[in-house]
Amino acid sequence: MPAEFLSGQERERYQSIPSNLSQEDLTRYCFLSNTDRQLISGMRRDHNRLGFALQLTILRLMNHLPQEWYRKVPDNLVSYVARQLDINDPAILINYGNREKTISEHLYTILLYLKRRRWQPLIDTIPLEKWLLERALEHDNEHVLLSLACDWLREELILRPAIIELERLVVSLADLVHQETYKRLSSLLTNSFKENLDNLLVVDKVFKTTPHNWLSKPPVSPTANQIKLMLHKRQYLTQLDIEKWDTSSLHPNRRKRLAVLARSKTNQALIRMSDTKRYPMLVAFCLEAYITLTDYIIKLFDEYWEDISGQSVRELTEYQLKQVKSRDGALITLGKAAEPIVDEINIPAAELRARIYASVSRSELIEAIDIMQMLTRQGPRTFHHFLISRYRVIKSFSAGFLDALTFEHAFAGDDFEQALQLIGDWQTGRKRKNPKELPMKFMLPSWKSFVEPVKGEIDRPAYELSVLARLRDRLRSGDVYVNHSRKYASPDTYLIPEANWKAHRTELLTYLGYKDATPYRLEEQISELESHLPLMEQILADGGDIRLDDDGELVVTPLKADDIPESVKALRAAVDRLLPRVELTDLLVEVDNWTGFSSELTGLENESRSKTTRHYCMQHFWQEPVIFH
Repeated sequence: MPAEFLSGQERERYQSIPSNLSQEDLTRYCFLSNTDRQLISGMRRDHNRLGFALQLTILRLMNHLPQEWYRKVPDNLVSYVARQLDINDPAILINYGNREKTISEHLYTILLYLKRRRWQPLIDTIPLEKWLLERALEHDNEHVLLSLACDWLREELILRPAIIELERLVVSLADLVHQETYKRLSSLLTNSFKENLDNLLVVDKVFKTTPHNWLSKPPVSPTANQIKLMLHKRQYLTQLDIEKWDTSSLHPNRRKRLAVLARSKTNQALIRMSDTKRYPMLVAFCLEAYITLTDYIIKLFDEYWEDISGQSVRELTEYQLKQVKSRDGALITLGKAAEPIVDEINIPAAELRARIYASVSRSELIEAIDIMQMLTRQGPRTFHHFLISRYRVIKSFSAGFLDALTFEHAFAGDDFEQALQLIGDWQTGRKRKNPKELPMKFMLPSWKSFVEPVKGEIDRPAYELSVLARLRDRLRSGDVYVNHSRKYASPDTYLIPEANWKAHRTELLTYLGYKDATPYRLEEQISELESHLPLMEQILADGGDIRLDDDGELVVTPLKADDIPESVKALRAAVDRLLPRVELTDLLVEVDNWTGFSSELTGLENESRSKTTRHYCMQHFWQEPVIFH
């Protein structure tokens, strides 16, 4: 990392008074209170009062006093301060810089007044460096750290030094951060532990690549094989006892940053690094890979289930279409056979069989009868019948899926937790027999009729699939969450842990603008809420747009839309007149040219028509034209 990271323009912004101060900035930092004016009034001559006041406002604005600042003050700032002091000629400021001692004496007086002091490197560098080191463990963006350093100095009432000094201090943190990270992980980094980490960078005979490279590769597609591969990778990390690694002293942002660096580096680059850099990176890489793999596995399961469900629905549709076509053909055949039967006048009974076989062959008639008999029997009615054909493929990974992941249940209103535990035991071989009473309360009606087609007879594969389908739904909704996951984790993991909250409470409240927050703030908020209740009760009692109905339910009348101005209506009408008038039939033909949807429309004869014929039918479908704009 270079000794400096700011560009010349960025450095100039830190060192110069802003030239484009907004009215809000002027009011916030440059407004002179009565106490300010009383202090300023003690200065002799207008140019001294104006210079003193400007020096005061600049310190409040920047917490820094640029070199020869009195020569670089923006005109709008000079004018704003001069008006407050009833000084008609702001140009007199040019006289303020004639005597350097006066400026120094004024600065000393202002620092006492503001209760601030100058930057003292020997005293202030160590505490600032220590504070910045903690921030650098959260993120290592130099610009952010520099801004935080400026905020810390303002908070501690210390005048900011030249920006180059802080810039170099931030740069010096890079090595300190690596050393501190290594120190915090030192309890983990035993010789055997380091050896396991080093093995990540050695080519494995089975993988034919290094584990580091193997673990970095994301899944290709949502297939059963890819799910098994991700489970295999996760199992590899589990064998390192990764769930027992204590990295609580390392900030999550630091861990993510190190993992990104480790993933982007080649094996050779990592091997060449010093121990203080390499081992923390590999630790972070493994931890983040473990979490990422968990998310990959669940996401692949979700997408795979979506794919096979869609395929099963399409297979059901194709089956039903095939049944319809078979039925239509059988009906046509039987209709041809029935015509001679009912023609008693022209066809004598003795010639009936010959006339039937003249219209329809005996084999066609037998085939039509078989089709009609088949259609009377119960066939697949839902996509579940086609989904069950994929049971073996699903089971090839579902046992490992259920065994590898620990599912926590946020919803306990049914027996789904027991059902999930049961099929996990079945698939991993921990149990083989069915319990006397299977958990069924969680099951959707569409699945229940499929799982239990006859009362008391359970189709075990169908039951397992119903549980997996419900698991997918609940992972999506958050009713089931998974440890060591990011996307599917418990909502509690997004909160600051209670132990950390106690340690950082004051600092965080300060950042949020609640510096004086007390333990009684919740009670204060409740009291404020209760103070508004009488008004709400009055509004409900009036029975207007916000009211309670007879059942005690809150009713809020929708807001009425604003009337459309006449000018807008006129514009809309003018635009409508510019649009061509199109008949609906022509519109259908045009859309068909884009999509070809009419090719899917067939009649009972199951014969496809030419595109020209289809368009002719569409154009003559309506007797009267329907005009669209």
